[in-house]
Amino acid sequence: MPITSPKRGARGTAAIVTPLPLPNNQRKIYNQPSARVDPTRIPEDIYREISLHLSDADSLRFAMASKTVYRAVGPRPRNVMAKSSSQVTALAKFIAEHGSALISLDIHIPTDDSILDAMCDILAQATSSLHHLVVSTTTLQHLASQGRLQSLGFSGLTGLTLYDTSEEILRGMHLPASLRTLRLVRCSSSMTWNELAGSVQGPSALDDLCLEDCDFEEPEDVSGGEATHGDTFAFQSLTILRAISTVLPESLLLFSKMFPRISTLVMTYSLFPFEDEGLISRNSHSFQTLALSELDERLEIPWPVYNLRVLAMREKDLQCALDSVSTDDLTGLFIRARRMVPSIWTSNIVNDVTEIRWLEFESIEKDFTTTITLFTRLFEEQSSDVSECMPLMMLSIAAPRRRNDHSFSATFLINAAAALPNLRYIALADPKEVPTALMEDLSGDRAPWRWWRVIRGERTELKEIPGWEGERVRRFFREASREKVDAFDENFQALR
Repeated sequence: MPITSPKRGARGTAAIVTPLPLPNNQRKIYNQPSARVDPTRIPEDIYREISLHLSDADSLRFAMASKTVYRAVGPRPRNVMAKSSSQVTALAKFIAEHGSALISLDIHIPTDDSILDAMCDILAQATSSLHHLVVSTTTLQHLASQGRLQSLGFSGLTGLTLYDTSEEILRGMHLPASLRTLRLVRCSSSMTWNELAGSVQGPSALDDLCLEDCDFEEPEDVSGGEATHGDTFAFQSLTILRAISTVLPESLLLFSKMFPRISTLVMTYSLFPFEDEGLISRNSHSFQTLALSELDERLEIPWPVYNLRVLAMREKDLQCALDSVSTDDLTGLFIRARRMVPSIWTSNIVNDVTEIRWLEFESIEKDFTTTITLFTRLFEEQSSDVSECMPLMMLSIAAPRRRNDHSFSATFLINAAAALPNLRYIALADPKEVPTALMEDLSGDRAPWRWWRVIRGERTELKEIPGWEGERVRRFFREASREKVDAFDENFQALR
Protein backbone atom coordinates (compact mmCIF):
# COMPACT_ATOMS: atom_id res chain seq x y z
CA MET A 1 0.00 0.00 0.00
CA PRO A 2 2.42 2.73 -1.16
CA ILE A 3 1.66 6.40 -0.48
CA THR A 4 1.92 9.07 -3.16
CA SER A 5 2.58 12.74 -2.46
CA PRO A 6 -0.38 15.00 -1.64
CA LYS A 7 -1.89 17.13 -4.36
CA ARG A 8 -0.95 20.77 -4.37
CA GLY A 9 -3.61 22.86 -2.69
CA ALA A 10 -5.05 19.97 -0.71
CA ARG A 11 -7.01 20.83 2.40
CA GLY A 12 -4.79 21.04 5.47
CA THR A 13 -1.47 20.97 3.57
CA ALA A 14 0.18 22.31 6.72
CA ALA A 15 0.15 18.70 7.89
CA ILE A 16 2.98 16.27 7.25
CA VAL A 17 2.89 12.47 6.87
CA THR A 18 5.69 10.47 8.49
CA PRO A 19 6.01 6.85 7.33
CA LEU A 20 7.08 4.03 9.61
CA PRO A 21 10.89 3.71 9.49
CA LEU A 22 12.21 0.51 7.98
CA PRO A 23 13.94 -1.86 10.41
CA ASN A 24 17.72 -1.91 10.38
CA ASN A 25 19.24 -4.77 8.45
CA GLN A 26 20.54 -7.35 10.81
CA ARG A 27 24.28 -7.86 10.62
CA LYS A 28 25.33 -11.13 9.09
CA ILE A 29 28.00 -13.03 10.89
CA TYR A 30 30.19 -15.07 8.59
CA ASN A 31 32.65 -17.86 9.15
CA GLN A 32 30.93 -19.00 12.33
CA PRO A 33 29.55 -22.54 12.49
CA SER A 34 25.81 -22.69 13.11
CA ALA A 35 24.66 -24.39 16.28
CA ARG A 36 23.33 -27.89 15.68
CA VAL A 37 21.03 -29.76 18.01
CA ASP A 38 20.76 -33.51 18.04
CA PRO A 39 17.01 -34.19 17.54
CA THR A 40 17.26 -37.44 19.51
CA ARG A 41 18.16 -35.47 22.66
CA ILE A 42 14.97 -33.37 22.59
CA PRO A 43 12.14 -34.93 24.66
CA GLU A 44 9.26 -36.24 22.55
CA ASP A 45 6.82 -34.16 24.59
CA ILE A 46 8.37 -31.05 23.05
CA TYR A 47 7.65 -32.31 19.54
CA ARG A 48 4.08 -33.17 20.50
CA GLU A 49 3.52 -29.72 21.99
CA ILE A 50 4.85 -28.04 18.83
CA SER A 51 2.59 -30.16 16.62
CA LEU A 52 -0.50 -29.05 18.54
CA HIS A 53 -0.02 -25.52 17.17
CA LEU A 54 0.42 -26.57 13.52
CA SER A 55 -2.11 -27.19 10.78
CA ASP A 56 -2.44 -30.72 9.48
CA ALA A 57 -0.33 -29.86 6.43
CA ASP A 58 2.43 -28.25 8.52
CA SER A 59 2.27 -31.10 11.01
CA LEU A 60 2.91 -33.56 8.19
CA ARG A 61 5.94 -31.55 7.02
CA PHE A 62 7.17 -31.40 10.60
CA ALA A 63 6.82 -35.18 10.99
CA MET A 64 8.90 -35.74 7.86
CA ALA A 65 11.80 -33.68 9.26
CA SER A 66 13.48 -36.72 10.81
CA LYS A 67 12.79 -40.25 12.01
CA THR A 68 12.84 -39.02 15.61
CA VAL A 69 10.13 -36.41 14.97
CA TYR A 70 8.12 -38.94 12.94
CA ARG A 71 8.09 -41.39 15.85
CA ALA A 72 7.00 -38.65 18.25
CA VAL A 73 4.18 -36.96 16.35
CA GLY A 74 3.48 -39.12 13.28
CA PRO A 75 1.30 -37.88 10.39
CA ARG A 76 -2.06 -38.49 12.05
CA PRO A 77 -5.08 -36.37 11.04
CA ARG A 78 -6.26 -33.93 13.70
CA ASN A 79 -8.75 -31.66 11.93
CA VAL A 80 -11.15 -33.73 9.83
CA MET A 81 -14.28 -32.95 7.84
CA ALA A 82 -15.85 -36.12 6.45
CA LYS A 83 -17.92 -35.35 3.36
CA SER A 84 -18.90 -38.85 2.25
CA SER A 85 -19.69 -42.30 3.61
CA SER A 86 -16.44 -43.68 2.18
CA GLN A 87 -14.41 -41.06 4.09
CA VAL A 88 -16.19 -41.98 7.34
CA THR A 89 -15.43 -45.65 6.81
CA ALA A 90 -11.77 -44.95 5.99
CA LEU A 91 -11.37 -42.69 9.03
CA ALA A 92 -12.88 -45.32 11.36
CA LYS A 93 -10.47 -47.93 10.00
CA PHE A 94 -7.48 -45.60 10.38
CA ILE A 95 -8.36 -44.70 13.97
CA ALA A 96 -8.90 -48.35 14.88
CA GLU A 97 -5.36 -49.16 13.67
CA HIS A 98 -3.43 -46.06 14.73
CA GLY A 99 -5.48 -44.43 17.49
CA SER A 100 -7.07 -40.99 17.51
CA ALA A 101 -5.40 -37.60 17.67
CA LEU A 102 -8.50 -35.76 16.48
CA ILE A 103 -8.96 -32.24 17.79
CA SER A 104 -11.67 -31.07 15.39
CA LEU A 105 -14.24 -33.37 13.75
CA ASP A 106 -17.12 -32.59 11.38
CA ILE A 107 -19.19 -35.66 10.48
CA HIS A 108 -22.48 -33.98 9.69
CA ILE A 109 -23.42 -35.84 6.52
CA PRO A 110 -26.55 -37.69 5.38
CA THR A 111 -26.38 -40.92 7.33
CA ASP A 112 -27.55 -44.43 6.58
CA ASP A 113 -27.45 -47.58 8.66
CA SER A 114 -24.28 -48.80 6.92
CA ILE A 115 -22.05 -46.09 8.40
CA LEU A 116 -23.75 -45.32 11.72
CA ASP A 117 -21.63 -47.88 13.56
CA ALA A 118 -18.47 -46.44 12.00
CA MET A 119 -19.43 -42.89 13.04
CA CYS A 120 -20.15 -44.06 16.58
CA ASP A 121 -16.80 -45.88 16.75
CA ILE A 122 -15.00 -42.70 15.67
CA LEU A 123 -16.69 -40.66 18.40
CA ALA A 124 -15.97 -43.30 21.02
CA GLN A 125 -12.25 -43.31 20.11
CA ALA A 126 -11.94 -39.52 19.85
CA THR A 127 -13.93 -38.51 22.91
CA SER A 128 -10.92 -37.68 25.08
CA SER A 129 -9.03 -35.55 22.54
CA LEU A 130 -11.82 -33.67 20.74
CA HIS A 131 -12.09 -29.91 21.22
CA HIS A 132 -14.59 -29.15 18.43
CA LEU A 133 -17.36 -31.40 17.13
CA VAL A 134 -20.01 -31.02 14.41
CA VAL A 135 -22.48 -33.90 14.35
CA SER A 136 -26.09 -34.74 13.51
CA THR A 137 -28.65 -35.96 16.00
CA THR A 138 -29.09 -39.20 14.02
CA THR A 139 -25.62 -40.32 15.08
CA LEU A 140 -26.20 -39.36 18.71
CA GLN A 141 -29.56 -41.14 18.76
CA HIS A 142 -27.83 -44.29 17.50
CA LEU A 143 -25.31 -43.97 20.33
CA ALA A 144 -28.15 -43.47 22.81
CA SER A 145 -29.93 -46.59 21.56
CA GLN A 146 -26.75 -48.56 22.27
CA GLY A 147 -26.41 -47.02 25.72
CA ARG A 148 -23.08 -45.42 24.75
CA LEU A 149 -24.02 -41.73 24.66
CA GLN A 150 -23.69 -40.95 28.37
CA SER A 151 -20.35 -42.76 28.62
CA LEU A 152 -18.62 -40.61 26.00
CA GLY A 153 -18.03 -37.68 28.32
CA PHE A 154 -16.26 -35.34 25.86
CA SER A 155 -14.26 -34.00 28.79
CA GLY A 156 -12.18 -31.57 26.71
CA LEU A 157 -14.88 -30.34 24.33
CA THR A 158 -14.97 -26.53 23.93
CA GLY A 159 -17.07 -26.16 20.75
CA LEU A 160 -20.12 -28.18 19.69
CA THR A 161 -22.47 -27.92 16.70
CA LEU A 162 -25.61 -30.09 16.68
CA TYR A 163 -28.05 -30.50 13.80
CA ASP A 164 -31.72 -31.40 14.24
CA THR A 165 -31.37 -31.90 17.96
CA SER A 166 -33.90 -32.37 20.74
CA GLU A 167 -34.11 -31.80 24.47
CA GLU A 168 -33.62 -35.53 25.08
CA ILE A 169 -30.32 -35.57 23.20
CA LEU A 170 -29.05 -32.40 24.89
CA ARG A 171 -29.76 -33.81 28.33
CA GLY A 172 -28.40 -37.25 27.41
CA MET A 173 -25.05 -35.88 26.25
CA HIS A 174 -24.22 -34.46 29.68
CA LEU A 175 -22.50 -31.45 28.11
CA PRO A 176 -19.08 -30.96 29.72
CA ALA A 177 -18.24 -28.02 31.96
CA SER A 178 -15.47 -27.06 29.49
CA LEU A 179 -17.93 -26.23 26.66
CA ARG A 180 -17.62 -22.57 25.62
CA THR A 181 -19.50 -22.37 22.30
CA LEU A 182 -22.70 -24.19 21.34
CA ARG A 183 -24.37 -23.98 17.92
CA LEU A 184 -27.80 -25.53 17.43
CA VAL A 185 -29.22 -25.85 13.91
CA ARG A 186 -32.87 -26.76 13.32
CA CYS A 187 -33.88 -27.65 16.87
CA SER A 188 -37.02 -29.63 17.52
CA SER A 189 -40.06 -27.36 17.12
CA SER A 190 -41.66 -28.90 20.18
CA MET A 191 -38.92 -27.67 22.52
CA THR A 192 -39.67 -24.61 24.64
CA TRP A 193 -37.22 -21.88 25.55
CA ASN A 194 -37.28 -23.05 29.15
CA GLU A 195 -36.50 -26.64 28.12
CA LEU A 196 -33.59 -25.41 26.01
CA ALA A 197 -32.09 -23.49 28.92
CA GLY A 198 -32.69 -26.35 31.34
CA SER A 199 -31.00 -28.92 29.09
CA VAL A 200 -27.69 -27.01 28.88
CA GLN A 201 -27.19 -26.08 32.51
CA GLY A 202 -24.09 -28.28 32.82
CA PRO A 203 -21.47 -26.21 30.93
CA SER A 204 -20.40 -23.58 33.45
CA ALA A 205 -18.04 -22.00 30.89
CA LEU A 206 -20.65 -21.64 28.11
CA ASP A 207 -20.10 -18.16 26.71
CA ASP A 208 -21.37 -18.21 23.11
CA LEU A 209 -24.72 -19.64 21.93
CA CYS A 210 -25.77 -19.71 18.26
CA LEU A 211 -29.34 -20.62 17.30
CA GLU A 212 -29.90 -21.17 13.57
CA ASP A 213 -33.26 -21.94 11.95
CA CYS A 214 -34.78 -22.70 15.35
CA ASP A 215 -38.37 -22.18 16.45
CA PHE A 216 -39.02 -22.64 20.15
CA GLU A 217 -42.42 -22.64 21.80
CA GLU A 218 -43.39 -19.80 24.11
CA PRO A 219 -44.71 -20.26 27.66
CA GLU A 220 -48.31 -19.18 28.00
CA ASP A 221 -47.62 -16.39 30.46
CA VAL A 222 -44.58 -14.79 32.04
CA SER A 223 -46.33 -11.99 33.89
CA GLY A 224 -45.48 -11.56 37.52
CA GLY A 225 -41.91 -12.73 36.96
CA GLU A 226 -42.68 -16.48 36.77
CA ALA A 227 -43.29 -18.63 33.73
CA THR A 228 -46.36 -20.80 33.59
CA HIS A 229 -44.29 -23.96 33.13
CA GLY A 230 -42.34 -23.73 36.38
CA ASP A 231 -39.35 -21.55 37.12
CA THR A 232 -37.46 -20.10 34.18
CA PHE A 233 -33.94 -21.42 33.68
CA ALA A 234 -31.26 -18.90 32.80
CA PHE A 235 -28.03 -18.93 30.79
CA GLN A 236 -26.05 -17.42 33.63
CA SER A 237 -22.60 -17.49 31.97
CA LEU A 238 -23.67 -16.58 28.44
CA THR A 239 -22.40 -13.24 27.08
CA ILE A 240 -22.80 -13.77 23.29
CA LEU A 241 -26.07 -14.76 21.61
CA ARG A 242 -26.33 -15.31 17.85
CA ALA A 243 -29.81 -15.64 16.33
CA ILE A 244 -29.95 -16.65 12.66
CA SER A 245 -33.45 -17.02 11.19
CA THR A 246 -34.63 -17.66 14.73
CA VAL A 247 -37.52 -15.94 16.47
CA LEU A 248 -36.39 -14.84 19.90
CA PRO A 249 -38.84 -14.91 22.83
CA GLU A 250 -41.68 -12.46 22.19
CA SER A 251 -41.61 -11.42 25.82
CA LEU A 252 -38.89 -8.96 26.77
CA LEU A 253 -39.31 -10.06 30.38
CA LEU A 254 -38.62 -13.70 29.49
CA PHE A 255 -35.62 -12.68 27.38
CA SER A 256 -34.13 -10.64 30.20
CA LYS A 257 -34.60 -13.52 32.66
CA MET A 258 -33.11 -16.16 30.37
CA PHE A 259 -30.15 -14.07 29.16
CA PRO A 260 -29.24 -11.80 32.08
CA ARG A 261 -25.58 -11.26 31.07
CA ILE A 262 -25.77 -10.92 27.29
CA SER A 263 -23.44 -8.15 26.12
CA THR A 264 -23.16 -9.11 22.42
CA LEU A 265 -26.24 -9.88 20.33
CA VAL A 266 -25.90 -10.98 16.69
CA MET A 267 -29.13 -11.06 14.66
CA THR A 268 -29.54 -12.26 11.09
CA TYR A 269 -33.09 -12.15 9.78
CA SER A 270 -34.47 -12.32 13.31
CA LEU A 271 -36.76 -10.21 15.42
CA PHE A 272 -36.11 -8.85 18.91
CA PRO A 273 -38.74 -9.39 21.67
CA PHE A 274 -41.64 -7.00 21.95
CA GLU A 275 -41.53 -4.69 24.94
CA ASP A 276 -43.61 -5.70 27.95
CA GLU A 277 -45.51 -2.61 28.97
CA GLY A 278 -44.55 -1.45 32.45
CA LEU A 279 -42.53 -4.58 33.35
CA ILE A 280 -39.08 -3.77 31.90
CA SER A 281 -37.33 -0.41 32.16
CA ARG A 282 -35.05 0.92 29.44
CA ASN A 283 -32.08 0.99 31.79
CA SER A 284 -32.48 -2.58 33.05
CA HIS A 285 -30.17 -3.93 30.36
CA SER A 286 -27.80 -2.81 27.58
CA PHE A 287 -25.73 -4.28 24.75
CA GLN A 288 -22.05 -3.54 24.37
CA THR A 289 -22.27 -4.80 20.76
CA LEU A 290 -25.28 -5.34 18.49
CA ALA A 291 -24.61 -6.90 15.06
CA LEU A 292 -27.37 -6.79 12.42
CA SER A 293 -27.60 -8.31 8.95
CA GLU A 294 -30.59 -9.02 6.70
CA LEU A 295 -32.60 -7.12 9.28
CA ASP A 296 -36.34 -6.77 9.40
CA GLU A 297 -37.65 -3.20 9.05
CA ARG A 298 -39.87 -3.77 12.12
CA LEU A 299 -36.84 -4.31 14.35
CA GLU A 300 -36.72 -2.11 17.44
CA ILE A 301 -34.22 -2.41 20.29
CA PRO A 302 -35.58 -0.81 23.49
CA TRP A 303 -32.28 -1.02 25.42
CA PRO A 304 -29.16 1.10 24.97
CA VAL A 305 -26.66 -0.12 22.35
CA TYR A 306 -23.09 1.18 22.53
CA ASN A 307 -21.42 -0.44 19.50
CA LEU A 308 -23.40 -1.21 16.34
CA ARG A 309 -22.21 -3.52 13.54
CA VAL A 310 -24.20 -3.51 10.28
CA LEU A 311 -23.99 -5.57 7.11
CA ALA A 312 -25.57 -3.23 4.56
CA MET A 313 -26.15 -5.29 1.42
CA ARG A 314 -29.15 -3.14 0.46
CA GLU A 315 -29.25 0.64 0.36
CA LYS A 316 -31.88 0.82 3.10
CA ASP A 317 -30.14 -1.58 5.51
CA LEU A 318 -27.95 0.99 7.25
CA GLN A 319 -30.81 3.42 7.78
CA CYS A 320 -33.05 0.61 9.10
CA ALA A 321 -30.33 -0.42 11.55
CA LEU A 322 -29.85 3.15 12.80
CA ASP A 323 -33.62 3.56 13.16
CA SER A 324 -33.81 0.42 15.33
CA VAL A 325 -31.61 1.84 18.11
CA SER A 326 -31.15 5.06 20.01
CA THR A 327 -28.20 6.63 18.17
CA ASP A 328 -27.50 8.96 21.10
CA ASP A 329 -26.13 5.94 23.01
CA LEU A 330 -23.77 4.81 20.26
CA THR A 331 -20.03 5.03 20.92
CA GLY A 332 -18.89 3.19 17.79
CA LEU A 333 -20.21 2.10 14.40
CA PHE A 334 -18.97 -0.69 12.12
CA ILE A 335 -20.33 -0.77 8.54
CA ARG A 336 -19.65 -3.47 5.98
CA ALA A 337 -21.37 -2.51 2.72
CA ARG A 338 -21.26 -3.43 -0.94
CA ARG A 339 -19.71 -0.07 -1.72
CA MET A 340 -19.15 3.37 -0.27
CA VAL A 341 -21.68 5.93 -1.51
CA PRO A 342 -21.66 9.62 -0.49
CA SER A 343 -24.98 9.39 1.36
CA ILE A 344 -23.48 7.00 3.91
CA TRP A 345 -21.21 9.82 5.07
CA THR A 346 -23.26 12.94 4.37
CA SER A 347 -26.57 11.57 5.66
CA ASN A 348 -26.17 8.52 7.91
CA ILE A 349 -22.94 9.43 9.70
CA VAL A 350 -22.89 13.23 9.74
CA ASN A 351 -26.61 13.60 10.57
CA ASP A 352 -27.67 10.42 12.39
CA VAL A 353 -24.73 9.32 14.54
CA THR A 354 -23.23 12.57 15.72
CA GLU A 355 -21.85 11.17 19.01
CA ILE A 356 -19.80 8.19 17.82
CA ARG A 357 -16.12 8.11 18.77
CA TRP A 358 -14.97 5.47 16.30
CA LEU A 359 -16.00 4.36 12.83
CA GLU A 360 -14.97 1.28 10.84
CA PHE A 361 -16.03 1.05 7.20
CA GLU A 362 -15.36 -1.92 4.93
CA SER A 363 -16.30 -2.10 1.25
CA ILE A 364 -17.07 -5.53 -0.19
CA GLU A 365 -17.14 -4.72 -3.92
CA LYS A 366 -15.57 -1.30 -4.58
CA ASP A 367 -11.78 -1.42 -4.67
CA PHE A 368 -9.46 0.33 -2.24
CA THR A 369 -8.33 3.15 -4.54
CA THR A 370 -11.89 4.09 -5.52
CA THR A 371 -13.08 3.99 -1.90
CA ILE A 372 -10.23 6.13 -0.58
CA THR A 373 -10.65 8.64 -3.44
CA LEU A 374 -14.31 9.09 -2.51
CA PHE A 375 -13.50 9.62 1.17
CA THR A 376 -10.80 12.14 0.19
CA ARG A 377 -13.31 14.17 -1.80
CA LEU A 378 -15.96 14.00 0.94
CA PHE A 379 -13.50 15.26 3.55
CA GLU A 380 -12.34 18.06 1.26
CA GLU A 381 -15.90 19.24 0.60
CA GLN A 382 -17.07 19.01 4.22
CA SER A 383 -17.85 22.36 5.80
CA SER A 384 -16.02 23.52 8.91
CA ASP A 385 -19.32 23.81 10.82
CA VAL A 386 -19.94 20.08 10.36
CA SER A 387 -16.35 19.19 11.24
CA GLU A 388 -16.40 21.01 14.56
CA CYS A 389 -19.41 18.96 15.71
CA MET A 390 -17.88 15.55 15.01
CA PRO A 391 -16.14 13.86 17.99
CA LEU A 392 -14.77 10.98 15.85
CA MET A 393 -11.43 9.80 17.25
CA MET A 394 -10.64 6.63 15.27
CA LEU A 395 -11.31 5.94 11.59
CA SER A 396 -10.68 2.54 10.00
CA ILE A 397 -11.26 1.79 6.29
CA ALA A 398 -10.75 -1.44 4.34
CA ALA A 399 -11.53 -2.31 0.73
CA PRO A 400 -10.32 -5.03 -1.65
CA ARG A 401 -7.21 -4.28 -3.66
CA ARG A 402 -7.28 -3.92 -7.41
CA ARG A 403 -4.87 -6.09 -9.34
CA ASN A 404 -2.54 -3.36 -10.58
CA ASP A 405 -3.02 -0.45 -8.20
CA HIS A 406 -3.62 -0.25 -4.47
CA SER A 407 -1.77 2.97 -3.70
CA PHE A 408 -3.36 6.10 -2.29
CA SER A 409 -2.47 9.72 -1.95
CA ALA A 410 -1.31 11.22 1.30
CA THR A 411 -3.99 13.81 0.56
CA PHE A 412 -6.50 11.40 2.12
CA LEU A 413 -4.67 11.38 5.46
CA ILE A 414 -4.28 15.15 5.42
CA ASN A 415 -7.93 15.80 4.49
CA ALA A 416 -9.17 13.32 7.11
CA ALA A 417 -7.15 15.03 9.85
CA ALA A 418 -8.43 18.45 8.74
CA ALA A 419 -12.09 17.43 8.39
CA LEU A 420 -12.16 15.58 11.73
CA PRO A 421 -10.55 17.83 14.35
CA ASN A 422 -10.79 15.19 17.11
CA LEU A 423 -9.35 12.37 14.99
CA ARG A 424 -6.41 10.62 16.65
CA TYR A 425 -5.93 7.38 14.72
CA ILE A 426 -6.40 6.24 11.11
CA ALA A 427 -6.22 2.61 9.91
CA LEU A 428 -6.20 1.47 6.28
CA ALA A 429 -6.13 -1.99 4.71
CA ASP A 430 -6.44 -3.44 1.20
CA PRO A 431 -6.97 -7.20 1.62
CA LYS A 432 -7.53 -9.48 -1.35
CA GLU A 433 -11.21 -9.59 -0.45
CA VAL A 434 -13.59 -8.39 2.24
CA PRO A 435 -15.81 -11.17 3.63
CA THR A 436 -19.58 -10.90 3.40
CA ALA A 437 -20.11 -12.56 6.80
CA LEU A 438 -20.60 -9.75 9.30
CA MET A 439 -18.77 -11.34 12.24
CA GLU A 440 -15.78 -12.47 10.16
CA ASP A 441 -13.33 -9.91 11.44
CA LEU A 442 -10.44 -8.38 9.48
CA SER A 443 -8.83 -6.81 12.54
CA GLY A 444 -5.48 -7.95 13.89
CA ASP A 445 -3.26 -9.74 11.39
CA ARG A 446 -6.13 -10.85 9.13
CA ALA A 447 -5.48 -7.94 6.77
CA PRO A 448 -2.44 -5.79 5.88
CA TRP A 449 -3.36 -2.91 8.16
CA ARG A 450 -1.33 0.31 8.31
CA TRP A 451 -1.90 2.74 11.17
CA TRP A 452 -1.23 6.47 11.66
CA ARG A 453 -1.40 8.53 14.82
CA VAL A 454 -2.56 12.14 14.41
CA ILE A 455 -0.33 14.48 16.44
CA ARG A 456 -1.72 18.00 16.65
CA GLY A 457 0.24 21.14 17.38
CA GLU A 458 1.40 24.15 15.40
CA ARG A 459 1.57 21.74 12.50
CA THR A 460 -0.37 18.48 12.33
CA GLU A 461 1.75 15.37 11.92
CA LEU A 462 0.41 12.00 10.81
CA LYS A 463 2.95 9.54 12.13
CA GLU A 464 2.79 5.91 11.09
CA ILE A 465 2.85 3.45 13.98
CA PRO A 466 3.40 -0.32 14.14
CA GLY A 467 0.41 -2.50 13.38
CA TRP A 468 0.46 -4.19 16.81
CA GLU A 469 0.13 -0.80 18.50
CA GLY A 470 -2.72 0.21 16.21
CA GLU A 471 -4.62 -3.01 16.87
CA ARG A 472 -4.40 -2.35 20.61
CA VAL A 473 -5.96 1.03 19.89
CA ARG A 474 -8.76 -0.66 17.95
CA ARG A 475 -9.38 -3.16 20.74
CA PHE A 476 -9.52 -0.35 23.31
CA PHE A 477 -12.09 1.64 21.32
CA ARG A 478 -14.26 -1.44 20.71
CA GLU A 479 -14.33 -2.44 24.37
CA ALA A 480 -14.26 0.88 26.25
CA SER A 481 -17.22 2.95 27.35
CA ARG A 482 -17.70 6.46 26.02
CA GLU A 483 -16.41 7.89 29.30
CA LYS A 484 -13.16 5.91 29.03
CA VAL A 485 -12.76 6.82 25.36
CA ASP A 486 -13.16 10.51 26.13
CA ALA A 487 -10.43 10.16 28.77
CA PHE A 488 -8.24 8.32 26.26
CA ASP A 489 -4.85 9.55 27.50
CA GLU A 490 -5.60 8.44 31.06
CA ASN A 491 -7.00 5.02 30.13
CA PHE A 492 -4.90 3.75 27.21
CA GLN A 493 -1.28 2.71 27.18
CA ALA A 494 -0.05 0.96 24.03
CA LEU A 495 2.75 -0.82 25.86
CA ARG A 496 0.63 -2.05 28.78
